[in-house]
Amino acid sequence: MVEYLRSMEWRLFKVKKDWKYILRKAWSVKIVVVAGVLTGAQFLFLMAWEQGLVSFSPWWYPSIMGSLMAATLIARILAQKEL
Repeated sequence: MVEYLRSMEWRLFKVKKDWKYILRKAWSVKIVVVAGVLTGAQFLFLMAWEQGLVSFSPWWYPSIMGSLMAATLIARILAQKEL
């Protein structure tokens, strides 16, 4: 049983040999990183807004995140020539 679990045959996903290069160059990875940063920024802005330190329109975050998620989907579908 242990040998079977260690074998590559049962795994559905396989890591490509050039995964480091793909992480550096793929658009989708960069867009997801930006989305993560904006998620952290949302937390900070909401805390500042509750304290009355900043005022901003409540629609900015959903519109930016929706655009980023659409861009991530497009980046995953499109083939990047340099990868």
